Amino acid sequence: MRRYILNSFATKLSNTATTAFLTATVALAATLSSADAVAAPSQDEVRHRAAVVRIARENRLDPALLMAVVKVESNFDAKARNPDGPLGLTQITPNTARSIEPGIRHTELMDPENNLRVGARHLRQLLDQFKDPRMAIAAYQAGVGAALNNGREILRHPHTGKHVTKVMQEYDSYRRQPAMQTEVGADNSEKRNTRKAVHSGAGRSGKAVKANQRIISGVKNSPGAKKPGKQARG
Repeated sequence: MRRYILNSFATKLSNTATTAFLTATVALAATLSSADAVAAPSQDEVRHRAAVVRIARENRLDPALLMAVVKVESNFDAKARNPDGPLGLTQITPNTARSIEPGIRHTELMDPENNLRVGARHLRQLLDQFKDPRMAIAAYQAGVGAALNNGREILRHPHTGKHVTKVMQEYDSYRRQPAMQTEVGADNSEKRNTRKAVHSGAGRSGKAVKANQRIISGVKNSPGAKKPGKQARG
């Protein structure tokens, strides 16, 4: 009788463990499937990817970083407009654009190639000026004046800090994509970039992400000052 009870108990335990394992496996598969669906690039992203990569290289930028900026700023919508003034893929303002390319017209900024070129030049200037990708992204979003006046404290601003964290997360994600690694790998100079672990500011639970930082001199600082918290400013 005792042996029967023990055998019965062992059988039930085995069945329970098997059921639990199968349930966990199905749940994991569903999660991975969902993650893959979310990660699938939009048609707009696919449409503009080649131009982003090319223009990034022309401006000595890591293509994955420019992809991340465009993703967060406009989600690759070339017609995106912000009530505060930013336009297009890189959500750059007309005033900032004219400080980089004097004479460029509002309508010209709605052309994806023009917008990417001016936005990439602006980002290159900020990286050269601040020598830190997180501070460069903060200045891109809140304005150079705000970044200079507040220093690294600007990363603690709720809106700006969240924006920077999001861009750095997207950057890390793009860097890990096989397609992006192939595109970046085609340029030998990209292989020599210095990789630096950067911890994001407020709102991030201590997770580190990788960031590219190139320190290249000889580029003039970009003008303009804006208060922290303004939506997506170039």
